[in-house]
Amino acid sequence: MSGLISQFNYFIVVLAASILTSCASVDQMHQQLSQSKAPQASSINDMAYTPLKTGVEQSILFGGKTPTFQFPHGKGYYAAFELTETGQPRLVTVKTYLSASYLPSASILVPNLLVLDKDKQQIGKIENYRIESDSNFFTGMTYYADLPLQANAAYLVVYAAPTHSENIYVYSENGTEYVLPLAPAGKLHITAGQLLPLETDFSKVTIKDSYQAYDAEKSDFFMLKVSMGNMSKTVCSVLLN
Repeated sequence: MSGLISQFNYFIVVLAASILTSCASVDQMHQQLSQSKAPQASSINDMAYTPLKTGVEQSILFGGKTPTFQFPHGKGYYAAFELTETGQPRLVTVKTYLSASYLPSASILVPNLLVLDKDKQQIGKIENYRIESDSNFFTGMTYYADLPLQANAAYLVVYAAPTHSENIYVYSENGTEYVLPLAPAGKLHITAGQLLPLETDFSKVTIKDSYQAYDAEKSDFFMLKVSMGNMSKTVCSVLLN
């Protein structure tokens, strides 16, 4: 019963957040942001930080009375968190949602993260990462990413990305494709994962792809070029039955 109540309460929160944002276009959201009278932090140190406990999903709703900050790209809403466990690397999961169920008018808030050390000095900025998608009855379409944090990360500042390196798409039931514009307001969830061993290497990746084998001597395959700073390596793999 408690599980059903929790799911129902979560549905109400999602519904309320949708009502707050779904009636506004991206232009209207930007106008509301520019006219916002909400408190504006004068510096990173001036922000109020909420504890982010390991494994506990934290809800964020940007808009209305959300505090703002003057980022390099301009004024933006933000949420600031203090990690309750530090000293080891970990993953942090971010989830974001469509602003409206009517796809032609839908937008999406993509979060950027400023990563700070114990002295609230910036040690990283997470942006332009790959976003995956999923859907279920309670949340509808969800977009998420698991993002790595270094061992000395102690604070996070979450804000809406003004740009993103890749377009984010959504598809209707009949297969129509829509490119989602980036919104300055909307709803998010963030979860700090368990601490990982100090030797954890986030630079390692596993890449899987499909192939089409025609016979023992012929197959379609892919060539991948991996770039790391000023280094690049071409990886080629032929898969045959």
